[in-house]
Amino acid sequence: MMTLSDLLLLLITIGCTVGGVGAGHHAFGVPGAVLGGFTGLLIGQRISRYYTLWVIRRHRKKLAPFTTEELEQRLIDFDWEFESPNYLFVELMARGADVTKYLPLVLEWLGSEDLMKRAFGYAALRTAFPQTALQLGRFNEYEPVENCRSKVGSLKRNWIESDENGAAE
Repeated sequence: MMTLSDLLLLLITIGCTVGGVGAGHHAFGVPGAVLGGFTGLLIGQRISRYYTLWVIRRHRKKLAPFTTEELEQRLIDFDWEFESPNYLFVELMARGADVTKYLPLVLEWLGSEDLMKRAFGYAALRTAFPQTALQLGRFNEYEPVENCRSKVGSLKRNWIESDENGAAE
């Protein structure tokens, strides 16, 4: 899944690389184009990184006044039109909250009839549960709901089995 923010970061990196190639070629010919392209790529990646950190910091400041319990409640009563659950997960994890109890909720989102819930669910899975996202493999929220649910079904069974085994010990 590629978001508008991802596209912006890609365009910044490409723009800086192309600009570096052009400036380097104009000043020093082919060797300058190579060096300029490399320099532009590094600058573009640095700008993209700062942009990402700025976005995360902005969302964390917005969520700072809430208690951990309020953030957890916001995650459960999620408003899909106004925010991404990723930022709630990032903030909860930064506060040291145990987010593993929300894996079943995220898996429910992945099997939702609503395309946006599936997309946000997959993004949340990659943010809060990267190992589980690797187990899921390639997930396309645009596939039919039945396909999404069948992919997520094995993850749910694995989670339930591991939860039962943990409870038995």
